[in-house]
Amino acid sequence: TFSTAYTPPIPVIVAASTQFPTLRFCHSFSEGGFKGRCTVKAGRIIEQQLWQLDLEIASFRVSIESRFQLAL
Repeated sequence: TFSTAYTPPIPVIVAASTQFPTLRFCHSFSEGGFKGRCTVKAGRIIEQQLWQLDLEIASFRVSIESRFQLAL
């Protein structure tokens, strides 16, 4: 386990995948208002997705879900 400041460690994952080319590395992350996923094999990024989260909407949904669960 490790942490990086403000950015996913894609270069580190790519470097590791070149040392183990038969393995597929899958990395998911969530930081601040961003969420993403990256899949790397043999030194190549084969899938990469990035989403920017709307924190106001996410906060509102959590609030509504919490109220609903309490009503049960």
